Amino acid sequence: MKKFTISRLLPIALLAPLLTACPDIPEECGMNVDRVTRLSFSGPSVIPPAPDQEDFAGYDVSVTVEKDTPGSEAIVCYAVRDDDPITKLFWAVDDVLDSNFIYLEPEQTSRTLEGNFVLVARHDEEVCGGGALSPENAGCSGEEEAEVYLQPIGSDGVETSRRSIRCCD
Repeated sequence: MKKFTISRLLPIALLAPLLTACPDIPEECGMNVDRVTRLSFSGPSVIPPAPDQEDFAGYDVSVTVEKDTPGSEAIVCYAVRDDDPITKLFWAVDDVLDSNFIYLEPEQTSRTLEGNFVLVARHDEEVCGGGALSPENAGCSGEEEAEVYLQPIGSDGVETSRRSIRCCD
């Protein structure tokens, strides 16, 4: 078994935009993950206004996994998606607003990271991703509200429940 080092995270960071652009998924996604048993996020329901800059909010992500090989490192990748209404069924799949990953050390099967993804309230009143993906690759909701959920990428697992996030009051 190969020893995992932090330098192996670089390809994930560089390839994260590809999660939205093409079906190829970085090889490290789902490494040593048999199943994601819990994937949840917390943060504000309304992105707070910030004077003289774009409004944004960071969201904490928690994950619990069953590992293929207990006592070894694991990586969970996920996409932050906006659940599109059924009326968009014929021309769009759920938009990817952002994506990121969580690294679990050998002794960990659970981990929470603060601010692991970011949502931005743009001044044209739509909710967009603004964290791990570059601005040109981040998706937007197309409206002032997004019905957000997280989807594991590269491994089997649960989706989070959907939460409405608004750009403004």
